[in-house]
Amino acid sequence: VKESIRSAYAEMGRFQYSMGNFNDAMKLFLRSREYCSTPNHFCYMNLDIFTVSIDCDKYEHANNIVIKASDCGSNIVLLSKLRAASGIVSLNAADYKTAALKFLAVSIDLGKHFTTAITCE
Repeated sequence: VKESIRSAYAEMGRFQYSMGNFNDAMKLFLRSREYCSTPNHFCYMNLDIFTVSIDCDKYEHANNIVIKASDCGSNIVLLSKLRAASGIVSLNAADYKTAALKFLAVSIDLGKHFTTAITCE
């Protein structure tokens, strides 16, 4: 039951995000995070929250989300997403050296997996 609730909130959040209703999407993603049963779900939900935070120009909130999700295991794509997210937050804070180091730590395996926040061109 818990998984169904988490999934429903996440899908509704993605729908609201696609419609441009960022505040509603944020609320739904935050509710979904309460029902995460695995660390992997928690990390991916935090990345969704991060993306909405960036779109709302709430970089302080985005930074907190990156910190919360920092210990998400050894999945190379997930770690690369977190490094890229941290780099974006550092760019906003005008900490260019840290941002550059974070972006350099992003694996090429990230590819097209995080295009809502960053692309390689």
